[in-house]
Formats: sequence, structure tokens, C-alpha cells
Amino acid sequence: MSDSKSGLLAKLANSVNPQGEISGVDSAAVQSLVDVSVNSLINSAPETLNTLDELAAALNDDANFATTVANSLATKASTSYVDSAVGSIRDFLVAMVILLVYHLF
Repeated sequence: MSDSKSGLLAKLANSVNPQGEISGVDSAAVQSLVDVSVNSLINSAPETLNTLDELAAALNDDANFATTVANSLATKASTSYVDSAVGSIRDFLVAMVILLVYHLF
């Protein structure tokens, strides 16, 4: 760990009051330290976690992916509509076969 990081950590540890509040520390520096630390942890993660990151990227990092998929599926044709349409097509084809047979004989 670099001296600047360890110095910031020491200052941070000494700046926490009994209520858990931090005072006298540059919040941007703390945020930067946290960001660098978390990114270092993620980048050094085992292959399984890298795969999870790849999955998240493939899903466009959509935190509401399940809702997005459910809403998308809700816009698709209902089973009753599809059954009705198939039945109509079947009836039409049967009528065409009957007419064809009638005209052939």
C-alpha cells in the first residue's frame, strides 16, 4: 500500500467520533481511496466473479433485469390469440382443400 493510502487510512481511523461520523477528512480523497480499493479487489477477483461481471455487462448492467424481461414478455401475443389465429388458418386450409377436391372430381 502506498504511503498516501496508508496515511489517509490512519487519518480516517483517527477521525471517526463515537457516533461513527467522520470529520476533518477530505471526502473526495476518501471516495477516491474507496473506488481504487474496490476496483483493485474486483480486478483481482477469481474467474467466477469475472464471469459474473461479464454476465452483468451482457445484461446491460440492468438492475431491474427481471422486471424488464417480464414487461417485455407481457407485450407478446397471448395464447388464446395464437390458438384462435391457428384455428382460423386451419379452417381456411380445410375449406380450400374441400374446394380443390370438389373441383377436381
